[in-house]
Amino acid sequence: MKFKSLAFATLFLASLSAYADLKVGFVQVDKILQEAPQTIESNKKLEKEFSSRTDKLKADVKSLKDREAAFSKRRFNDERV
Repeated sequence: MKFKSLAFATLFLASLSAYADLKVGFVQVDKILQEAPQTIESNKKLEKEFSSRTDKLKADVKSLKDREAAFSKRRFNDERV
């Protein structure tokens, strides 16, 4: 029995000294992925590939907003008459 308690005490004290140098940290994976050279390069490729589509969509949105404004203005004028 004394041997078991001595062995347990020894293991317990050894484990305490092992955890004395334990350091905990964390990694910001999203930041690493955003700043990785591969990510930057692939984003440039995607922007280049889809820039014409993006420009067309922006033009379409502007056209729709202009048409909506013209329609609202015309409807407002028709209601006044």
